[in-house]
Amino acid sequence: MSNDLDEEFRQLRGARRRRRIITVSIIALLGMAPFLWIGSRYLVFWREEEEEEAKLRLTGDEKAELERLAGKLGERASAGEAAWKAAATREALERVVVDEAPCDVTLQAPSIEAGKSYVQYGSIDGNYFGDWGLRLVRAGQEIGRCDDCASLRYQADAIREDLDRGRADRNTLERARRSAAGRGRDSSVVVLVDEEQQPAGGHGGRFVPGRVRGRAFLYSGGRQRFICAADIEATSSFAVNTRYSYMKDNFLDQMNKAAQAVSTSLQRDLEMQVRRAVADALRQIR
Repeated sequence: MSNDLDEEFRQLRGARRRRRIITVSIIALLGMAPFLWIGSRYLVFWREEEEEEAKLRLTGDEKAELERLAGKLGERASAGEAAWKAAATREALERVVVDEAPCDVTLQAPSIEAGKSYVQYGSIDGNYFGDWGLRLVRAGQEIGRCDDCASLRYQADAIREDLDRGRADRNTLERARRSAAGRGRDSSVVVLVDEEQQPAGGHGGRFVPGRVRGRAFLYSGGRQRFICAADIEATSSFAVNTRYSYMKDNFLDQMNKAAQAVSTSLQRDLEMQVRRAVADALRQIR
């Protein structure tokens, strides 16, 4: 009888032990489940990222092509800087004779909606605002560097750095191909200002309008020379809208933000009017 009881006790104790083991295992699995799920998702993400990187990885021939394109962009930058240096002087521009024939390059002036967005928010969409550089040069100022040439040199240096550090991929190659093919901004305008009045804000929405009068010159990066010019005059719009935010119930902050917004919007509006005047007036250079 005693042996039977001992055996029954051992079986009962074994069953309890198994239940405890099963319970602890279930609890452990439940606790690990989120980490296992996170780990599996990370593994999937890592594999997808590896596959994407493999697709973008450059072959030996593509690396060689990218190096050649970087050299080509650097050469174009150097040639452009030399051409700009020779052409973009006051002496050279003052000798320019303007023909009556319209310019053979059409510059896009800011559309109505693009102009409103720029004046109020400072946002620019090249598709509607016009993708060409504008520089106003006042008396005594140097005309300055060729911005597009500087952009080409920056791209060439960035490509070389990416190649050296192993960061270049097929996206880098595609951007380099577009730049080397000349698909980018090609035109920029220099305005030698003869007369200028800065716009100034006032009280109650009133303001003193601005005015710019001078001669505009269109430079073609592709032809590496100034190709068109025109006498232009631009004045501020009759009404200029502004947008700004300020701290609630803070009168001084509201006043300061309003003054800043008015000044900025007036400057943007005058620039927009200059762009429209340039786009409308350009004629070929003899």
